[in-house]
Amino acid sequence: MTRKSLLVMVPALLALTLPFSSCENDKDPDKFNTLNFEAPLSARNMIPASSSSATGSFTGKYNKATRVLSYTVTTQGVTPTYIRIYRGAPGTIGPQEFVLSNSGNLTLTPAQENDLIFRNYYVQVGSANNPAGEIRGNIMQNRANPIE
Repeated sequence: MTRKSLLVMVPALLALTLPFSSCENDKDPDKFNTLNFEAPLSARNMIPASSSSATGSFTGKYNKATRVLSYTVTTQGVTPTYIRIYRGAPGTIGPQEFVLSNSGNLTLTPAQENDLIFRNYYVQVGSANNPAGEIRGNIMQNRANPIE
């Protein structure tokens, strides 16, 4: 095969393969700039589990372009003495990463962004009755409303 015939065949082969390489899932989170996250908070998620009847929720919107996580934390049946995000997979205990208020914004590093997206963060709420933590929940992408 000559060099000239190769130069003619390469563009033709590329033209045939491009339609197949562009098949993407329309719900692929990598295609979107904003991702929604949530964490239902309960005593049974504590390690060890707490006997508290308190509950709560963490909701957040993460902008991948600015790396800003806007969040809101609500609680019922508990007066928080702290609200924190810790690094750790479900079922584990990890180091503290962020101190939260009831709502706000956090700017994440690229490593922290990975921890958020790969479910390596949990929210924990402590109280005077349970200073080691009363309710907890792992932050995960909201499957009902995953993207905007």
